[in-house]
Order: sequence, then structure tokens, then C-alpha cells
Amino acid sequence: KIFFAIFHAVSAFCNAGFSTLTGNLYHPGIRDLYGLQCWIATLIILGGIGFPILFNYGKLVNHKVRNLFYRLTGSSKRMPSHVRIVNTTTRIVITATLLLLVGGTLLFWLSENNNCLRGLPLRGKLAVSFFSAVTPRTAGFNTVDLTSSAVDFVPDSPIDVDRRFALIYRRGIKTTTITIALKNIINTLRGKEKIEIFKRQLPSENVRRAHAIILLSILWIGTATCLVAFWVPEGSVTQILFEVTSAISTVGLSLDFTSQLNTAGKIIISLTMFVGRVGLITLLSGLIPRQSSQSYTYAEENVIFKKAKGYKRKAKGYRRKAIGEKRKEKGKNEGQGEEKEEAKRGKRKGTHF
Repeated sequence: KIFFAIFHAVSAFCNAGFSTLTGNLYHPGIRDLYGLQCWIATLIILGGIGFPILFNYGKLVNHKVRNLFYRLTGSSKRMPSHVRIVNTTTRIVITATLLLLVGGTLLFWLSENNNCLRGLPLRGKLAVSFFSAVTPRTAGFNTVDLTSSAVDFVPDSPIDVDRRFALIYRRGIKTTTITIALKNIINTLRGKEKIEIFKRQLPSENVRRAHAIILLSILWIGTATCLVAFWVPEGSVTQILFEVTSAISTVGLSLDFTSQLNTAGKIIISLTMFVGRVGLITLLSGLIPRQSSQSYTYAEENVIFKKAKGYKRKAKGYRRKAIGEKRKEKGKNEGQGEEKEEAKRGKRKGTHF
């Protein structure tokens, strides 16, 4: 029991997903231990958000405790209370994680109430739903039979839709990346230029990096899915897409399709796991030489993304307006030149007399 507890605690906190039991945590002996599932889910969350977030909150707790101690002892020494200790990254990660956990739990519960959760008590449904919303944080544990609900693609099946895209959301594409990208989209629709989150303005480099990560991840998932489908034609699209998404997210969940992969399929999945672990931007930055500082800039010009109705008519109107303004400017300059010539002639005549 001690070895079992230590092994699974380390595996959960490290988000490894390894288990000594056949069938993972869906083993008949522990699938109904809902308290164990909640503890493992808590360790997965703490290990998933990372040490920087934990240390940041540790500083906040230390600040509050020391101020409380000084207040109780009547000491005049106080730490400033207006200091912003919790940084923007921590606020984004915690907020997005809470939204994902609450939304994923409710979605799983409502959609699987008559399927995977059938026959379970109320606390069992809550524990399994919560665990199933947490485990895609690269954990790889499972307390339900994935193959019984996710083999045939159903658009409103949470094990298929919620898990697959939650996998991409947490590791393949991090919560901070998604948050910045969504905020940029909202600002674009509202016509706002600056990206502001929690009363802090984000640099444009963060926005460009977020969109690059999302685009590269989608391209890699699509390419890897097509390659695996070509080399392993006996697999369904749902199984292959689930396997590739799980690989790039370094989660480890599968629909019992890994054993059906041939050599080419295993190589593609292995490369996808490596790319997901290292990061596409980091990997490509190491392969592509970085550009030195650029000492020049070109003139800016707007690019038309969509041809609107009456575009040619508006363009002609703009051109005519521009030509008219140029003609007016030219006539004005010519008139000023004539006045200068007349002024010069008058000066010459006055000097002669």
C-alpha cells in the first residue's frame, strides 16, 4: 500500500499517468474509490500549473502571514500592502484553469449522465466528472472506459469532443496562449489596439507568439493525422485524431489504437510527442537561424483581407479624389510660383528707379 501510494502520488504530481494496475485507474478494485480520485486530481492540478505559479502564491502567503504576525505582536514594522505580488501569468493560468475545470466537469456530467455515469451515486458522478475534466492536463489517468464511448464520433460526446480539445488546450496549446489569442480577437472586433489583461498591457511579441503557436499546432496535428491515416488505413479518423492530439499534448490517453500502429505510425507519433514536449516554437527556433537587427524599415501599406461589395467603385472614387487633390496642390504651387515671379519683377523695377 505504501509503494502504491508513493508511486501514484509521484506519477500524478509529475503528470506522468503511469499506474501499476492493469486498466489504469479503471481497475475494478479502485474505480469506486472516489476519494482517491479527488486526491490524484488535486496532485495533477498542482503539478500541472507549475512551480512558478506555486512559488508566486507562496510569496503572497508569506506576505500576508508576516503582516498578520506584525499586527498581532504590535510591531511597527509592516510590509507594504499595496504591492502587486501575484503576477499576470499567475492570474491568467489560475482563471483559465478554474474555467476549464468547472466547464469540463459540468459538460462531462450533463453529456455522460446516461452513459458512463449511469448507475453511479451522486458523489460518484461528481468525482468521475471532475477527474475526467482534470486528467487531460497531460496526466494520462482514466477512470472510464474510453473505447466504449469515443470510438464512434458523436458531435455532442464529451469524451470525444471535450477530451480531445481539452488535450490541445492545456499542453499542446497552453491556457496563457489561448487567453492571449482570444483577447486579441475580441480587441480586433472592438477596434482596440492594446492587449490589456488584469490591468496590465501585454507586448506585441506575446500576441505574435500566441498566434504562431496555435497555427503551428493545428498544422502539425493535421499533417500528422493525414500521415498516420495514410500509413495505418485500418484506423478510423476519430482514433487517429485522438491519438495524434494526445501525443502532441503529451497526455498518454488512447482508444486502444497504439497497439495497431505499424513502424511508420509509431515514428510519427513519437515525433509528435517529442514536438509536444519541447514545443514547436522552441524546436523551430533552434533549427532556423535568427535574424540580426534590422537597420531599415519599409513604408507601411494596408492589405485587403476580403473584397467588399462595391470595392471597385470605392477604389475608383478614392483614386479620383487623390487625383483631384494632387491637381489642386499643383495649381496652388503654380499660383505661388507666379506670385513670387511678379514680386521679383517688382523689386527689380524699384531698384532700377
